[in-house]
Amino acid sequence: MQLSDRIKLLLDQQGLTQAGLCRAANMESSQVTQLLTGKIKDPRLSTAIKIAEALDVSLDYLAGRSTTDAVPEKNQGKMSSGVSTRKERMAEHIEKLNEADARAVLAYINTLNSID
Repeated sequence: MQLSDRIKLLLDQQGLTQAGLCRAANMESSQVTQLLTGKIKDPRLSTAIKIAEALDVSLDYLAGRSTTDAVPEKNQGKMSSGVSTRKERMAEHIEKLNEADARAVLAYINTLNSID
């Protein structure tokens, strides 16, 4: 299975869109498009790490070197789940906002949580 196919499969399994992957991995849309279309077959390590963290899989799994998507134990504190990683990044961004903007973002998140 090619890298592009593995990423597409993971996106499908996790219900993520290409735009969602861009946001989660903090990558440009054009770069993700090139990965998904197979134009980039051998990305830089830093790019592969961003994608693996965003999709909550090991680099070995992303590269097709492992059939298990588990993140190695020693990294689990940092990358225990894609959701946790995204939450941590969101929290870091919110902390950088001024107080009024941070409150607005948190109010929006609370609104989304109440929709369930």
